[in-house]
Amino acid sequence: MRTLGTISAGGCVLLATLLASCTIGPEELEAGESAGVASYPSVADLGDASGLDALLPDGELEVAWVRAQDHAESQGVEAVVDDDGDEVVAADDAVLLVVAWQVGLGEPGTPAAVGEATVGDPAVELVLISGGVRTVLSPEEATLVQGSALVAVVDENDVMLEVTFDGVTQSVGPGGEIREVPERAAVLYDEIPTSETSIDCRPAELQPFCRADIAWLPWVASQGWAPDGQLWPVVRVEGRVPGGTGTPSLTTTLDGSPPLEATDTEIGAGRFQQLAIYPAVVPGPEVLRIEAAAGDVSITGRGDLRP
Repeated sequence: MRTLGTISAGGCVLLATLLASCTIGPEELEAGESAGVASYPSVADLGDASGLDALLPDGELEVAWVRAQDHAESQGVEAVVDDDGDEVVAADDAVLLVVAWQVGLGEPGTPAAVGEATVGDPAVELVLISGGVRTVLSPEEATLVQGSALVAVVDENDVMLEVTFDGVTQSVGPGGEIREVPERAAVLYDEIPTSETSIDCRPAELQPFCRADIAWLPWVASQGWAPDGQLWPVVRVEGRVPGGTGTPSLTTTLDGSPPLEATDTEIGAGRFQQLAIYPAVVPGPEVLRIEAAAGDVSITGRGDLRP
């Protein structure tokens, strides 16, 4: 009779092999690979993180990162786990980072028309590059508005950012000192040209109210990027036809050109509001003309808009 104490040498080898095959170690990421991160941190959650930024048509993109182990310790845990609950480590020739990103929509003082015109669903790709190895964080994995990931990189001190928004790619070198921005996106780093004015609407005896604001933008959701050296005039016009009934019909032109796209908003009897995008131009003085009619009452107006 064989007891447990008399297992043969061959049996010991077999048992050791079986036990080894049942041992599950942490998931290992090679440089260029990424995974979801269970804690879903935001940029603010990463504290004094390293980071880079870029300006996009719909807001400022911020990307931040810390060593994964440092993030784990800040969370009071021993190891970083992915969104499946599995521990993750980097391969021997890589460093594991927790990366977070977000896009801040709009800026204080920016005309409301700007935000409305840039609301869309453009193709966006976010890439981190370290030691020549690319890690793609795609929109399918996480929305660009806010997201996070575990990323294995070659060198945490040599990370550059590359972001492609609707086919136009910007890149920011390590530390942010080197920035490559194509001409179409360069205006994003200048102050957006804007203007607002009262419109001289007539007949004056009706005491009509008319006003407009304009922003010249490099990209709008309905048209994409403007040609190099040009911008899209985005105009919001609003007013009132005194004594008019129903929602007024409204016709507008900018320097004689009708809008490429116009969206009217119903805001009450005799009142009108329209957001219109006109053909791309080199920003300069523009003449806005309007005609509004509500029932048997109509007004016309003219306003000068300057960047």
